[in-house]
Amino acid sequence: MTMPKITAVRCRPFVHPRLQQLLVEVESDDGLVGIGEAWWGIATGDKSDAAFRPIQSAIESLFAPRCIGHDAGAIEGLWFDLADWSARYGDGGIAMMALSGIDLALWDLLGKRLGVPATQLLGGAAHERLPAYASLPPLRTLDAVVHECRSAQAAG
Repeated sequence: MTMPKITAVRCRPFVHPRLQQLLVEVESDDGLVGIGEAWWGIATGDKSDAAFRPIQSAIESLFAPRCIGHDAGAIEGLWFDLADWSARYGDGGIAMMALSGIDLALWDLLGKRLGVPATQLLGGAAHERLPAYASLPPLRTLDAVVHECRSAQAAG
């Protein structure tokens, strides 16, 4: 069975006063689009895209052109090809964040194509329920910790 080919890799940035986020969309020639996350933000109060701009640039200028035309279902093979190729840019940090956003989008795309959640492709849910939690950046004062905890609680 031949899988559809990747036709586009796009970034979808969200700038919010609380957390910035960089999503990645991978589109295939059958019109399906998978979505992944390359940057989840840090609660700095910064309203600019400065935190994720280097990751977005790496996706758009380095990784996207190498993905176009590849089999959208050959996820592991493409990951290893891109990781090997991008090693000159580093094996962590910006390059790995860019690659992880594309990887997540490809798994989402495959799940959509097969009509199952991406978690099912990775072995299925291990629990019916999990308690929620909020990840916090390194906070230096008790007041900052209390403020962030209250904000997270208010957000649900």
